[in-house]
Order: sequence, then C-alpha cells, then structure tokens
Amino acid sequence: MAVPTSERGESKFQVLLDARKLATHTLRITANKKVFTENFDDSLIKDINETAKNIFINASVANSIRVSDNISCMQRLELQQNAILESVRLILLIQLARSLFHLPARRVRYWGGIAIHARDTIKMWYIGDKKRYKEFL
Repeated sequence: MAVPTSERGESKFQVLLDARKLATHTLRITANKKVFTENFDDSLIKDINETAKNIFINASVANSIRVSDNISCMQRLELQQNAILESVRLILLIQLARSLFHLPARRVRYWGGIAIHARDTIKMWYIGDKKRYKEFL
C-alpha cells in the first residue's frame, strides 16, 4: 500500500539535492563581482566556495558508501559529520561576508536559510543512519 504524501519523510536523495542547491547557489552568488568586490582579500570567497563544495562532496561520498561492516559504517558517519561541520562553517562565513560586503539582509536570509536547511537535513540523515546501523557501532 502506498504511503500518503503527508506521512512521507525526506529521502536521502533530497539531502543530496539540498547540498547541491547550496553549493550551486553559493558558487553563483560569489561569482557576482558587483556584490563580491575585490576590495578584500580573495581568501574569504575561496573559503566560502570551498566549504560549500565540501558539503556537497562529503554528503555525496557518504551516500555512495554501502554499509556492510564497522569500517564502512564509521566512514559513512564521519563523512556525514564532516558535512554537518562544514555547514556550520559556511553559515559563519556567510555572516562574515555579510559584514564585509554589506550584503542585503534578504539575500543573507535566503542563502543562510538554504545552508541551515541543508545542515538540518544532513543532521537528520546522520541521526537516522546511527539508528539504522547501530549493530555496527
């Protein structure tokens, strides 16, 4: 029997879509030279882009690991944790960019919202996997 839409949870694939959306949005927004002027050292923009890419890569690689033993379980959970930590890092970098580049509040709310949503969905995926693979922990 089919599960009603209202009772369905988010799929792991949605987590990857959220991480990809965050990475692509971040890369697009930081490529805008009208917003991210070259008045400051380029290192902040590079850090922001690298962090966003790492979130997507860590989540994708974690998803590709098929858990069959303790080692594969630990690898998957570690990558998920790294993606969560990188999400927190990106949120902090967005706050820093807002101050330095005088980003409008609405832009920061939207961008930060995407980052927070990605972090939260990855965190829920991590918690679900810890329960699912508790026999390997």
